[in-house]
Amino acid sequence: MSRDDAPLVSVVIPHRDDLDNLRRCLDALGAQTWPSLEIVVADNNSAGGVAAVAAAAPHVLVVPAPEPGAGPARNCGADDGTPRASSARCFSR
Repeated sequence: MSRDDAPLVSVVIPHRDDLDNLRRCLDALGAQTWPSLEIVVADNNSAGGVAAVAAAAPHVLVVPAPEPGAGPARNCGADDGTPRASSARCFSR
């Protein structure tokens, strides 16, 4: 299946203060053979900030997820947090 024929699969990774395991996760995703894959890391207020996460994962979209918790971070990554979106936004409630 070509990239043009394959449906886009989005993977949202909630993240907070664990760059080593994030790299392991991204390496595993990089080994996948699906031709149309986008990866979004929703950073949940890591101590190093979004910039540190983006530096560790330059080939993925990193979005800030200000509301605490894996669930809100996952939702933030899925809500307007894709390269197809005009911008990545997430707001605390």
